[in-house]
Amino acid sequence: MNRGRVIPLSAIRGRVVPLGGHPPAAESETPAVIPDEAADLAPADEGRRLRYMLMLCAMLPMFGQVFHYMIDVGKVYYISKFWPLMVLPFGIYALFRLKTRFAGYYLACVAYVLCVTPVMSIVWLGNDFGDAITNSVKVWPLTYYFSLLGILVWFDIKNEELAVSLLILGGATAATMLALWYFTPWYYYTWDPLVSRLFLKDLSRGNHIFFPITFLLITTFYATYEVIRRPRVWHVLFIALSLYIQFAIFKQRTAVASCLVVMGGLFLFRLPRLVRSVTIGVGFTVAIMGSVYILTRLDQILLKFGGSLTVRQTSMGLLQKYLGDRPLRWVLGAGGASRMGSVTMEDIVGRKDFWLTDLGWAGVLFEFGVLGTLMMMTLFGVALWWTARQPAVGGPRERATIGAVVAYIAYLTISSVIYSFVYAPGELASMTALLLYMTCKTQTDEPLKATHRLM
Repeated sequence: MNRGRVIPLSAIRGRVVPLGGHPPAAESETPAVIPDEAADLAPADEGRRLRYMLMLCAMLPMFGQVFHYMIDVGKVYYISKFWPLMVLPFGIYALFRLKTRFAGYYLACVAYVLCVTPVMSIVWLGNDFGDAITNSVKVWPLTYYFSLLGILVWFDIKNEELAVSLLILGGATAATMLALWYFTPWYYYTWDPLVSRLFLKDLSRGNHIFFPITFLLITTFYATYEVIRRPRVWHVLFIALSLYIQFAIFKQRTAVASCLVVMGGLFLFRLPRLVRSVTIGVGFTVAIMGSVYILTRLDQILLKFGGSLTVRQTSMGLLQKYLGDRPLRWVLGAGGASRMGSVTMEDIVGRKDFWLTDLGWAGVLFEFGVLGTLMMMTLFGVALWWTARQPAVGGPRERATIGAVVAYIAYLTISSVIYSFVYAPGELASMTALLLYMTCKTQTDEPLKATHRLM
């Protein structure tokens, strides 16, 4: 039973039949490689490894939606917007030629948000057909689950190549943020996110750089995982550097808090059972005391957040008022409106500072309804549940990389309470594809061979 594995439909009795070809020869029929030929294989393997790692370093940021809202990077920003369409052929290949564990969940979710939600947007918000379709662009990256799997299987990417590429991207993210922070003139920073999405400033945080830290966090979780198993100097140094970047440069409270919770969880679940139980008990005690402290000083704490919580509270009231007593709006959602369309959220609720992306799952419920919200929550749940049931396989680097990807999915789960999932759904879709591929690759190579190869 191939539970959770990626299986080509053309696999017959454990063998992969190439399209339009014959089944591969048995092992006994395979000619032996003479020593001179074997000596020539090493340079070819190195060339392949380097070529594929460069390809991964170029593609993975697109799948992670690193540049999806960064208007500062010019053409790369537009490439990111069109990336779902550019890699769609690989998604179609994966959909029809591969059997994958989570295909049904993603297919149902994509069908819902691309078919039901635009109709609700036309019915309730008065959008025309063009605006309704345009507003659905932000959820197109859900197809990254199929597209990334299709690419990985097509090129037969090795786990080692994936692991090294993720670490390189994590280091590159750290270096980029440090360079931008220390060498960018102060006048580049702006109050208006329509002028720059990279160099921002506000009253509560001052200057800060909003550069997506997807790969920085994955490398941080990798280093944390390795510190627990077999610590090295660079692991500790990178964790310290990552925390400095998050606190001093990135300055996103929800992201930093979610990262710390996940890192604490990685340490917690590696402790002996008795020590873990005591630690959890102490944690609950501290949480209760902290809650009491917050409730007694709530006014002062709200002021320190620069009014962001007040804006969210007002937006929540407007959201509930608009949904009102219309059961269909609650079940299927009211749809969404783009700031580029003829109907905007300001026109609907009468507030200029109303942003669905600031309301977490409440904003998702407004746009996609209870049914759509449950579908999207399921995408988190099934990935984490499936991972918990998998045995630890593969070498140390493979296990640490898989553990880092799982930790990042946990990070996305926690931060989704504040950060709307539909703001960058490609992150979860891509991480789930990586998780499934790498886990299956450690178990056996045979089910992951493509039916036909490009290179």
